[in-house]
Amino acid sequence: FVRPSLTFGSDRFSGVRSGGTSRHADSLVGLVGVTEGTPSRIGQILVVEDDVAAALLAQDTLQSVGHAVTVVGSAEQGALFLDGTDDVALIVLDIMLPGMNGFEFCKTLKAFPKTSSIPVLMLTAKAGRDDYYEGLMLSHATAYLRKPTDPMKFLNTVEKLLKLTLI
Repeated sequence: FVRPSLTFGSDRFSGVRSGGTSRHADSLVGLVGVTEGTPSRIGQILVVEDDVAAALLAQDTLQSVGHAVTVVGSAEQGALFLDGTDDVALIVLDIMLPGMNGFEFCKTLKAFPKTSSIPVLMLTAKAGRDDYYEGLMLSHATAYLRKPTDPMKFLNTVEKLLKLTLI
């Protein structure tokens, strides 16, 4: 099996993977067309963010209140991680990602039975009215926050979304 790893390339995360692609209908990996593999980490909150500074800020903020966090740098890496775990309670998702963008990834997540009930918080610099509409109405994200955002507002939103998973 292949273990995706994260490496730093300038100010972006880049995934390292090998092997062919899969198109199995019973696999989220197959739906987004990435290499099959087993994630190297399991966490309660998955952060999908390619900007290193933003990813580390989200990770540090969430960990400061005791959350387990896994950070990946692309939708494809997110799919690899989600395909190998059932332990994700929330996804924090950027829109502007390499490869598949956050809107498309969120639509895929909501269409896939294994991940359709996981709340998705879009945390992005895209602040236009059309972006907000596409994120919430067309991509079916649960919440949408603009970057930069107040850390307390971010944490309050995260806590509200995590309560949804308990219902």
